[in-house]
Amino acid sequence: MFRKHDPTHVPSRQSALSAGLLATALLLSACQEEQILYRAESPTPIPPVPERPESPRTDFAAVHTGGTGAAAFELPAPEPTTFDAEAPNEPFRSVALEGVQARVPLRYRQTPSPSDMRLVQYDVPAPEETALPEGEFVVFHFGEGQGGGVRDNVMRWAGQFQPAPGAETPVTRYVQGRVDGLTVTRLTLEGQYVPAGMGADLPGPAPQDRWAMEALVVEGGPRGNLYLRLTGPAELVQAESHVIAHVAASLERDGAARPEEHAHTEPAPEPPEGESGVSLVQAPGVAFAIPASWDPVPTGGGMRALEFAVPGPGGTGELAVFYFGRDGGGTAQGNIDRWISQVTQPGGGSSRDHARVQQRTVGRFSVTTVTVEGTYRATPMGPQAPAPEPLEDHGLFGAVIEGGAEGSIFVRLTGPVETVRANEDVMNALVASLQEP
Repeated sequence: MFRKHDPTHVPSRQSALSAGLLATALLLSACQEEQILYRAESPTPIPPVPERPESPRTDFAAVHTGGTGAAAFELPAPEPTTFDAEAPNEPFRSVALEGVQARVPLRYRQTPSPSDMRLVQYDVPAPEETALPEGEFVVFHFGEGQGGGVRDNVMRWAGQFQPAPGAETPVTRYVQGRVDGLTVTRLTLEGQYVPAGMGADLPGPAPQDRWAMEALVVEGGPRGNLYLRLTGPAELVQAESHVIAHVAASLERDGAARPEEHAHTEPAPEPPEGESGVSLVQAPGVAFAIPASWDPVPTGGGMRALEFAVPGPGGTGELAVFYFGRDGGGTAQGNIDRWISQVTQPGGGSSRDHARVQQRTVGRFSVTTVTVEGTYRATPMGPQAPAPEPLEDHGLFGAVIEGGAEGSIFVRLTGPVETVRANEDVMNALVASLQEP
């Protein structure tokens, strides 16, 4: 449900918009219009979020160093290479990494990061025909000037491997090249994986035989070096080698982080015809902006916190905001998969191959979005409710917003495909406007 507030109790237009409600001028064409605030209230009181204790940091042992600290093998300079790998035939998501964009396969399942130094991490499923355990793909960032250089990290990672029988070192690939002004070093290691323990008095994890690592050190980013690392059974890592090559080739700096000679800007999109003003919307733990021309619709309570009618050239669409409580609603990946499954393709192809999935960070919020078009089949409203009729030529733009003080929020725009396309920039502006209420 929603409650329309007296505008006199809303912060001034300047203070509301100065916090970055919209990254573009998309919704700000009528600055003289009055702002309206709609608030979605939690159905039950939400207890404060307890502070999470600091996760222990691993200080990896250098098992390949002697008593003097000298390396047990010589590390030559990396061989020059060109990162121009073709994209694998599978869907990818675009991930924002501290001023650098990278592409990550959609099948990599994001998992919670145990510490701040891990920007993002994923479980990597093993090939279906094998019984191998899953791998792990992690992106590390320590801050500008932190994390060490290439050689230090290569030797540290090599120190976690005992070479395979007959090999002098665990290093099987060590190359370096340039991608969009970034210096990228790629390292491949194979052998027995011997990670260090989590503390001086704690035993290390059990060694893993026939293990491998694919690592990328990315230098030249605007906020310091990035360290991307895939570890897992050697057979799995070898199967993902072409994916890591594409991840390296896909790296690019954000437009705002590019040098002036490479910078490219696009004009801010014009607001839709008839739009005037901006509404500030509040749901539990988050606030964002939408066009004031989107009319609120009574939801009847339940899991729908807010609902709006969305005008467009193909007919009226629907913006629904869902909230399931602080710990409810499921994972971002689970919701993205469910939304994709609600859309089928006329020719019988996989909607997953046509979906566009992106990840980004806005303030404290981690946002995963999906856009997909086809025949939309809404979920029945209850176990006894009839299945809704399929709607052809429809589109879906969904956003899972994580990191709010009161749990995850799920925002979904559905409607005729022309309407969803016309409002895609508006939805991206909605995401850019996210802030704490």
